Amino acid sequence: PMSLSLKFSSDIDSRFLEVVASDEVTFYQSSTVNLVQLGIVAGTVDVTGPVPQDFRSDEYYFKGRLSLPNASPCDVFVKILLGDDEEFYSELLQSYIQEAKFYRDHLCGNKSLYGKAVPKIYGLYETKVFWETYNTHVDCACMVYQYCGSTRNLPPWSTGSGLSDFG
Repeated sequence: PMSLSLKFSSDIDSRFLEVVASDEVTFYQSSTVNLVQLGIVAGTVDVTGPVPQDFRSDEYYFKGRLSLPNASPCDVFVKILLGDDEEFYSELLQSYIQEAKFYRDHLCGNKSLYGKAVPKIYGLYETKVFWETYNTHVDCACMVYQYCGSTRNLPPWSTGSGLSDFG
């Protein structure tokens, strides 16, 4: 399966990094939503910093630089969901899946909006990470979008990217 590696800068301080106890995490393309037709291939995101979090304690937001084969690097927004609460994780993962399907079915084909007014989506990825503190593996999901700038003018509950902010 296609993979996406997130490489975190050593100066990033985040609870997510405390959980994974590593500066690199590899995710795999979700089998739930097929986004292959978008031309998404394996890549690497050099995570450059956190984006301020909202009220969702198991979600983490980062800005980074995506490198893909045969393409210029681009700025991205990364939304990570950590499954330390299984019920909450399952519920929120469904919203990630719904969002990815909406992109695939309704937005990606609209050439006048996609990548301009609607951020590009680079995929929905999943993995398991080992949480050393609790000696257990937890599910983890991530969505990667085109970075479209600051979230300053958005409502405080918005992550600045993604349709799940509004549903």
